[in-house]
Amino acid sequence: MHVPADNPAQRAWAITPSDTALAAAGINGVPFARGLLCSAACTLKVTTVGGDVVTIPAQQGYNPVAVSKVWATGSVLTNAGVSVTIVAWY
Repeated sequence: MHVPADNPAQRAWAITPSDTALAAAGINGVPFARGLLCSAACTLKVTTVGGDVVTIPAQQGYNPVAVSKVWATGSVLTNAGVSVTIVAWY
């Protein structure tokens, strides 16, 4: 699925990573997140819009990656003992 660079995100929701649910997709009919905003640096296991399952180092702030899922298993959601909050941009 192509994500046009000139088509910015219009909605945002906090998400909870899940091994069973499409944690970044299917919210209010939106098929994927256009990017992830992380409250601190962390490691995320994601499924990309293209279907690849990869583990990525996510920086604090905006991460421009189109994903349909953020996995619980394989993600490290703490930084210096503090839980990381993830907001998906749609």
